[in-house]
Amino acid sequence: MFEEALEKDDENVRQGACLGLSEVVRASGKQNLGPYSDVVLPAVRKALCDPSPRVRTVAGGLLTTLTETMGQRVLDSVMAHVSKLLEENTGIAAAVAVVEAQPYPTLRTLVPTLTKTPMSEFATTALVELLAAAANNAVPAVEQHMHTAIVALLETDTDCSREALQCLAVSFNRRLAARYVAVLSSIFGSVASEDEVEVEEEEGTAEGGESNEKLKLAALATLTAFIGATPVPLGEEEEMADALRELVRLQGSHSRALQEASGAAIDKFVKSTKKESFPRFLPVVRKALVDATETAGTDTLPGLCRPMGLAPLLPLFLTSLMNVATAAEASADGAGLDPNATREEAASGLGDLVRLTAPESLAPFVVAIAGPLIRIVGDRFPAGVKAAILRTLTLLLEKGEAKLRQFVPQLQSTFVKSVRDSSFVVRSLATVALGKLVILGSRIDSLLSEILTGVAASTDSADVVGTLLTTLATVLSNTTTAPDSKVAARVGPAIASLLGHSEQPVRFAAAEAFAHSLRFLSQDAVVALVSSDPLFDRGTFLRWQQRQSRGHLIGTLSRSWPALFTQHAEKFCAAIQDDLLCTDAGNVRISAAWAAGRALGEADSCNAAIAGALLRGIITAVADPSVDVAIAAIKACGRFARRCPTRAKPFAADMEAAISSRNKIATPPIKAAIATAIPRIQPLL
Repeated sequence: MFEEALEKDDENVRQGACLGLSEVVRASGKQNLGPYSDVVLPAVRKALCDPSPRVRTVAGGLLTTLTETMGQRVLDSVMAHVSKLLEENTGIAAAVAVVEAQPYPTLRTLVPTLTKTPMSEFATTALVELLAAAANNAVPAVEQHMHTAIVALLETDTDCSREALQCLAVSFNRRLAARYVAVLSSIFGSVASEDEVEVEEEEGTAEGGESNEKLKLAALATLTAFIGATPVPLGEEEEMADALRELVRLQGSHSRALQEASGAAIDKFVKSTKKESFPRFLPVVRKALVDATETAGTDTLPGLCRPMGLAPLLPLFLTSLMNVATAAEASADGAGLDPNATREEAASGLGDLVRLTAPESLAPFVVAIAGPLIRIVGDRFPAGVKAAILRTLTLLLEKGEAKLRQFVPQLQSTFVKSVRDSSFVVRSLATVALGKLVILGSRIDSLLSEILTGVAASTDSADVVGTLLTTLATVLSNTTTAPDSKVAARVGPAIASLLGHSEQPVRFAAAEAFAHSLRFLSQDAVVALVSSDPLFDRGTFLRWQQRQSRGHLIGTLSRSWPALFTQHAEKFCAAIQDDLLCTDAGNVRISAAWAAGRALGEADSCNAAIAGALLRGIITAVADPSVDVAIAAIKACGRFARRCPTRAKPFAADMEAAISSRNKIATPPIKAAIATAIPRIQPLL
């Protein structure tokens, strides 16, 4: 009767027959149904192939009831029939009905059959229909077979398979869409290292490598299309962060095709993501940049060095830097988003991009990066934020100097202000930045005047004064533009009193600034200063702090401007000899020994007689009871032997004897200095 009902034209009758048989099966036991299995199973198979979706759905329920009552052999029989239909390029509707009723065993049986590559158009359609049907009520079943299905469709690479991939994405719910992205990421996420590429070439597997790259490119294209079309709020998907990580890592690939494809996907990702979600991706991208650099094995990233290669990633950092407050408000009560921490991360990330991009590729973006940084660096931010901004601006000065000339006034003002910051790190970074800026062509006169005014009028702590003086020395040392003679002449008098400051860092910074300023004075002015300044007069009483500063000044001059030192070597070296004999302050002897080592290390800095006198003082200082004085003297001997072996040769035996004698009673720090100096002296014996 059941078979006859299935032959009726009336859809309701066929549906009713299936429902009726389901009730009969539930009421009967396995033993009662056994004799009728040969009749029931063909009828069920026929009902599953019914043209009416309502009948097929009820038939699927009947199949479940029969399987529960009569066992697995019922399902196996039906599956065998459905598999045969699919092999004959028919029966998709029946397969869908079975999947809806029994998704796990059905997909386990049918997916391997349908995903044999290259997939036919029929197999592609059938696979998509089956996965879409299971996605409605059996998400884990689809997840188990997602990777196999996607790889097969990507490898088939036809118009039909590409369309099928997009249809899959559209039919998936949110959970499966995330899994879809994760599978695609796993396919293009493994970038072969250089060693692997070499092995492939040696083993003749280049064709396999090309096939692997083709698969990755197909996965990238699929992901790019999916990101552009999906309505899912990408910024809230953890899997999307994983996908972005793999996309950024591909910027380290040496394949231009992979660089461009991943760059396009990153661009689509950023444009499709809510700006309020940008900050949460910053740590992910920065870590991925590190990984990509390791993959590339170079100082720059190949993907970022393409024309406009920075364009996809730049908005992520710039928007986070400037609009972080909006992002914090948009998050769940600002949870997990510290505005200052985000700004620091964004500024540091911009520095990463600058560092990893070649100058010619960076050039179009220099102004876009520098503008926002300059705009906010003067705001009231914690030291970490200011430091991150200053580091990035310094990197920009090194790599994009030509494009930054228009910002010189703003940068100069910003850096000078930062030099007086309460944070040592910020002050130090500002000093380095000003050293780079003067090379670019800063307004040197106004800059020096501003620093000197700050030094003269400063009520800041000794640390800040020391930083101002260090900045002054750095600017004078690095500038390629000579300041006005009147401005240069102000330096010495303005800082002379600080040579006797109670704090050593301040004294040394003042000494270095004084030394660097001498190169901008006229020869007559230098002669007059050296002749008349009490600092260089052997008959003038100086406090030990001033004598220590004098040694540092002379040492700096001989190291940085040897020609200027040579002109007045006799007077300078006489001062050093006096300080080497200073018995009331070990710091003076240390400074003198350091200066002597610098003077002796310059081949033309002093004549043989002066050099001999200096060296005798140094050899005597090797036996000094002060460990620091002895170390400075030993290092001076080693430097003299290395820099001027010809002039040092006559003194090699005396130096070696003095150092060997000290070695008998040496402390570990002295032994370390001896271990460096002796190998330089012994070849001269």
